[in-house]
Amino acid sequence: MLENQVLLTIPIILSVGLIWVYKQVDHPKESNLPLKLVGLYILGMISYSYEYFALPIGFIIYLFMAKPKINKKAKKSAVLLGVVVFVINLIVSPFVL
Repeated sequence: MLENQVLLTIPIILSVGLIWVYKQVDHPKESNLPLKLVGLYILGMISYSYEYFALPIGFIIYLFMAKPKINKKAKKSAVLLGVVVFVINLIVSPFVL
């Protein structure tokens, strides 16, 4: 029962988070902005796992490599949303499996 409730809340959190990220857009005329935000969200979720240790590699790549010129706040929020989902997955996965 608890597994079903947890699995149902994750898409709700994701949907609210994506709406929140899109509301932070400064320049909506940027080409392919929704695809860029989804890509940055996915980048934030990429991780490297070794035994019981997980490292958010995608977030580290974003910090060192990505230097957005416009819509900085929205793009950073998309990556942070990916990291939040990564952390939620770390917390929830031992209880669901």
